[in-house]
Amino acid sequence: MTIEIRKFSEKDVPIFYMWAEKPHVKNTWFQEGYEKKEEILEKIKGNGYDYPFLILVDDKPVGYIQYEDLAAYFGDNPDSKDKYYASEPEGTCCIDLFIGEEDYLNKGYGSKIIIEFSNWLLIKPEVKKLVIDPSISNKRAIHCYEKGGFKYVRTAKDKVDEHYIMERSHIGEVNLENDSQKEYFDKTFRGVDLAQKNVSEKTFEKCKFVKCNLNETNFRKCKFCDCEFISSNLSVMKIKDCTFSDVVYESSKIIGVNWTDAAWPQIKLTCAVGFFKCDISHSTFLGLNLREINIVECRAHDVDFREANLAHAHLTCSDFEGSMFVNSDLTKADFTFAENYRIDVSLNKIKGAKFMLPEAIALLDGLDIELISSS
Repeated sequence: MTIEIRKFSEKDVPIFYMWAEKPHVKNTWFQEGYEKKEEILEKIKGNGYDYPFLILVDDKPVGYIQYEDLAAYFGDNPDSKDKYYASEPEGTCCIDLFIGEEDYLNKGYGSKIIIEFSNWLLIKPEVKKLVIDPSISNKRAIHCYEKGGFKYVRTAKDKVDEHYIMERSHIGEVNLENDSQKEYFDKTFRGVDLAQKNVSEKTFEKCKFVKCNLNETNFRKCKFCDCEFISSNLSVMKIKDCTFSDVVYESSKIIGVNWTDAAWPQIKLTCAVGFFKCDISHSTFLGLNLREINIVECRAHDVDFREANLAHAHLTCSDFEGSMFVNSDLTKADFTFAENYRIDVSLNKIKGAKFMLPEAIALLDGLDIELISSS
């Protein structure tokens, strides 16, 4: 079974209209006083606050889900009668969904969809909180949203019905410093603040760290396997005797880290770490086996790559100002669109490496030759 959520398009309108006439959808979404089905056309074109999506199971369209930016909505509709969300802070989004195909009702799809859709939304930097408002009589929906991580906060009444207001603002919030749990699998940590804290002897597999503050965190003997760090601050973190396998850092600040403190495997099977759109300046990779590593669109000022194995590395679009390459293996490394590197070709292996002009002219600096202009 494969669940897919993709943007709603005009070609999906006929099936949306069909679902809108089905009693289990019409009686909750399109009853008198709520929205009209034709409003989907405005949402597809883009009204600035509603974002519609189609739900598919094994490529079959089965339902609809949307999120609404509440600040944008009330900015455009200051006289709206739906006032019970008007006081929500900026960055709050409201989720609505329905399963249109009867054969897919009460099969557990709803909770799986709401979990994945909510996780995806909460990764967005601009999204701070999610809310959802099932009818107080819809016990099945309330249970589904509870399984999706939403918690009841209050009851509110609109012009038609009474609702449970439920919200979710954190993914998997735990106290990593003091909790007794040693292993975490497929868990997302959002907004965790472990600055200057100690985290020892824990294993993280297929975990995500989103917008976390790990500045000067002291990790010791921890294992990270197939993990992602997104929009997080990991500067000056300590990684004594930690192991890494297929760990990706994206849009994160990772300044001043001594990567040689980690426990690197004697036999390299996969790339331990990769960096995308990160700042890894003032870090040390002295003598490490970084074959096939990704350092893409990064700021890498004053980084120590001496004696490191960077063969087949992807170093594209990165800024290497002040970084040291001495006795480094750069065989078939890709420096396409990279800049500010200073590499002495007599002190490094560069056979098959890719460079671009005009930056590649800097490779001639160590050859003790004089370039003469043809003009």
